[in-house]
Amino acid sequence: MAKNYLEAFAEQWLRLQGYVTWCNVWYWRPVDEHVKQAQWSDIDVIGFKSNEAILVACESFLGVHTIKKVSEKIPDDFQKAMKVFTRKIKNPSGVPCPDLSNVNNLRFLVIAEAPFKLDAYKQALAIKGIEVKSFKEILDDVIDFLKHTVALDKIGRHEDHMIRLLIALINYKTL
Repeated sequence: MAKNYLEAFAEQWLRLQGYVTWCNVWYWRPVDEHVKQAQWSDIDVIGFKSNEAILVACESFLGVHTIKKVSEKIPDDFQKAMKVFTRKIKNPSGVPCPDLSNVNNLRFLVIAEAPFKLDAYKQALAIKGIEVKSFKEILDDVIDFLKHTVALDKIGRHEDHMIRLLIALINYKTL
């Protein structure tokens, strides 16, 4: 289950695209040049579809950190997670995590809540193979999908409360 609305929308956005999702996937970060003490961390959302996976980091305070710091930290987080998910490093204590060692198409995405300096972050992270989308882009995609593909008269039939709310707002013509 997602921790906040940003993660919840990211999860629903992926599900509406046909992905099976896993939220708050924990992995072990061993000691290295960036980590002084071994610690747990998590990837906010992982989506699986066919032989494809997308790892998503939802960033509420992206604009607070310098572009240099973000362009070092986020790729490092994704790479450390991938070492666990591809079984190069094992999670201790039998903590479950996905096995992505056979996934052919692997993508990394950051969803930013605040739009401050978004283009600069997109540019800095694109160089490292990481896509950046604003929360507004995700929200617009979800609303557009609902307007064009979901039977809007079936408000109560969707499992997610936020999606049900959006369907109701679309029906009331407020979106």
